[in-house]
Amino acid sequence: MKHRAIVAIPCVVFAFASGCDDNAGGGTVGNGQLKLAIITPHDDRIQATFADGFNAARAKAGQPPVTFEWNVHGTNEAVKIITDEFAAAGRRGPQAGINYDLFFGGGRPAFDALKQAGCTQAVKVSDAVLAGVPKTLNGIPIYDPAGHWYGAVLAAFGIVYNRDGLREKGIPEPKTWTDLADPRLRGWVVLVDPSKSGSVAVCYEMILQKYGWEKGWGLLMRMAGNARDILSSSRSVPREVGQGSALAGPCIDFYGYAQVQADGPEHVGYINPAAATAFTPDPLCVLKNPPHRQLAEDFLAFVLSPAGQALWALPDGHADKPPGPPLYRLPIRPDVYGQFGDVLVVKDRPFAADAAFEFDPRKEEQRAKLLGPLFDAAFLKNKPSLDRAWAVIVEKGLPPDLLAEFESVPFAETEGFELARAHASDSRRAIELDEQWFAFFRAKYEKIIASN
Repeated sequence: MKHRAIVAIPCVVFAFASGCDDNAGGGTVGNGQLKLAIITPHDDRIQATFADGFNAARAKAGQPPVTFEWNVHGTNEAVKIITDEFAAAGRRGPQAGINYDLFFGGGRPAFDALKQAGCTQAVKVSDAVLAGVPKTLNGIPIYDPAGHWYGAVLAAFGIVYNRDGLREKGIPEPKTWTDLADPRLRGWVVLVDPSKSGSVAVCYEMILQKYGWEKGWGLLMRMAGNARDILSSSRSVPREVGQGSALAGPCIDFYGYAQVQADGPEHVGYINPAAATAFTPDPLCVLKNPPHRQLAEDFLAFVLSPAGQALWALPDGHADKPPGPPLYRLPIRPDVYGQFGDVLVVKDRPFAADAAFEFDPRKEEQRAKLLGPLFDAAFLKNKPSLDRAWAVIVEKGLPPDLLAEFESVPFAETEGFELARAHASDSRRAIELDEQWFAFFRAKYEKIIASN
């Protein structure tokens, strides 16, 4: 039998269930404790804030606390773990689940992929909660209409930069993406491999959509030419910039703001390029046939509520937030910005009319499997030749003919969508394409080097 209690939260009323049947929703473990198992790329600050916030809401309702089991993996790795475990579970029957209740964090394409693979549970969120969550933002869905995933927070992408180092070298602070292609930054930019980071892949896709396929790729080429290193983790970019081993790099917003807070705004800056960034959701979903379904749905509803959303951006010491450092993230509810205003530690207002450009999620989905292999062929496997070719171009004063050669891409945009499908679906074809692209970039780099 389930006992229900009402939790008062601004603008909504919550009902938390506390039954004891695991599959029906109690979520008890052997010692009688309630438990949620979550797989996530989120760090321990986010984990602690939402675990404490959820348990505080339960305590107000007279409900016992929940024990959280956090399993931390990068987004792409988490998707592979989930799909592999469901493939194994499927052999036990259609009602089989895995050991995780929720997947929390990572870019929207990962959640669409899990939905398509049949790994997510459709969840109906109450109208009272969902009324404050817009369906879309600048063309990007904030939640899945069928309820298979919901945006938990917004992510923007910008530039983190070292003010001291730029000032010392006489280089202006960056304002937009093209500033990362400034030849004066050669050897002082850091990038991230998009095959290792779902968030960075979204950032590069955003640049391609903002400037168009050919011009956008040319901009990525120049940025890669300036890159001192191509890292495997997006978290490493602000650290490198903060230490001064790099002066600038593309960065997800909350990592950038956290680095500014850590080093001081007089030393490190972060900027979302005006009308050149897209605010995209980092979703949350309940996985299919979760072991603790009711608790999982309660946690999802709490994250979407005004009280849960405020946790992303309230300062430490605020009465509505558990103790701990601020998260510097953008809520998905416009009413949270209205309620707290300048109290929030984030100053961007993503729901303002001129906050971002229109982003096409269909292009993102079609190109998602292409960026990693193309980046690998152009930049990672050919990095020494890339660096020498860019050095020749810079030393010659950026001659237009060599720049055009350097920035060229091996196929048109529409062909790229077809190649992305082929690369993802046919392993033999993928190997052929990888070899073709590697040879294309190596040949043009060597041609530029030979012109010196």
